[in-house]
Amino acid sequence: MISTIKKYAIFEKNPFRYLKRVFNECRTDGFHKAGGFHWAVISKSLKEKPEGADFLSADYNMKELDDWINSEEMRSKIGRVIILGGVPMYNLLMTLPFPSRYFMTVIDHDFIADRKIDQLDMSKWKRIETASVTDLPVLVGPQREVDQIRNMLINFSSLVFGSLSTLNTY
Repeated sequence: MISTIKKYAIFEKNPFRYLKRVFNECRTDGFHKAGGFHWAVISKSLKEKPEGADFLSADYNMKELDDWINSEEMRSKIGRVIILGGVPMYNLLMTLPFPSRYFMTVIDHDFIADRKIDQLDMSKWKRIETASVTDLPVLVGPQREVDQIRNMLINFSSLVFGSLSTLNTY
């Protein structure tokens, strides 16, 4: 199963601290040996795998990653791929026929952004109730958080979508 996470505020009140802790744990040899995570990096600028990475590719079409995941060596070791950015990856993944879920955070505020994620083609996706997602942590219902930079209260909610071609895989 390939799950994509569109924005960061789906884990807890301080998502960056959570993600840093999780990915630092994932990169240790003990975590790999315990059957935890395998870290794949897609980057056009990196020429060498970062420490702890299992895979490095500059292929933004995901063919190399798909080949690696489905290789004889890795097929039985990988059950889920979680994509954490950036915009080109999200825009591509929402069009590919992988069994996918798309986790989106809707923020009730206008922000200036230098990147834009494409709209989901709703003829290919169906909204899933967040309360029905039991295999990953998802915030259920409306949430509030203080934007420390602007000192203002921000309302947001998490949405989950499943690709119509693979909804029965979850």
